[in-house]
Amino acid sequence: MKNIPTQAAGIIPYYMHDDGQRRFLLIQQTHGHHWSFPKGHIDQGESFLECAIRETYEEIGIDVSNYVEKNYSISDNYQYPSWHGDGETIKKSVVYFPCELPSQFDIVPQITEVMDYRWCTYSEARELITHPESVEMIERFGKVFLL
Repeated sequence: MKNIPTQAAGIIPYYMHDDGQRRFLLIQQTHGHHWSFPKGHIDQGESFLECAIRETYEEIGIDVSNYVEKNYSISDNYQYPSWHGDGETIKKSVVYFPCELPSQFDIVPQITEVMDYRWCTYSEARELITHPESVEMIERFGKVFLL
């Protein structure tokens, strides 16, 4: 069995709701049907931050470049079987950047990659996120941002 390392970057988009709680945007990926934050693979010559901003725009139609926290990131590492059924294991490392939006934005999902999306409270997001390692990542985010 072969391990295939891959790197990606994404955004943790959220806004402060009128009730004083943050609402996080999660998307359900078309491939694998898992719930996560917007993210994608890094193109050659692209920084983690550039990738995160580009992928967020491609997947949900929001330009977050003016809102993303450029000086703080959280890493998420996990592995899963390749979608090709060839016995290979994908070892994925994702760098996420927090992104506080001024309000709830209208989402324009990229239908080839995003089958659903949801604005969630912190506890709802912890329940909905598919990969256990990603749940640990949002818990680390919660400790830093005092959720």
